[in-house]
Amino acid sequence: MDRRTALVYDLYWWIALALAGSLLWWRLLSGSLSPSPYEIRILLLYLVMQECILGRSYGKADAHCFCSCGILFAALGFGPEAYVCHMGLSFLALIFREAHARNIRAFRLITPVPFLPVIVPAFFVTIIIFHGGVQCRL
Repeated sequence: MDRRTALVYDLYWWIALALAGSLLWWRLLSGSLSPSPYEIRILLLYLVMQECILGRSYGKADAHCFCSCGILFAALGFGPEAYVCHMGLSFLALIFREAHARNIRAFRLITPVPFLPVIVPAFFVTIIIFHGGVQCRL
């Protein structure tokens, strides 16, 4: 991947955000998705939390990617438990991958690594979990 300039990561989340936002907008306008005010507030809270708080700890491009995934989860009709499950799976996968590579010391990464290659597979696993009928209890 493009570690120095992060252009690949920026390209990915811009496309993902545009597609997820378009799908959500289309489902809302067509009437096939009617979220409650609670679900809308939770999605907005999740987006603000990603951009303002969590984005500082793991980078803006990764926060934008989590936001794109959250919008797509909302467009698919998944609730806030999908957002939390996705983040948990992403962090667990990153921890296992970097522990195996011996890149963790004192609960910190020794060498920063891209998070996006972990977020995307966790996204698809979360879709399988929630769409496939498997329940993710936290």
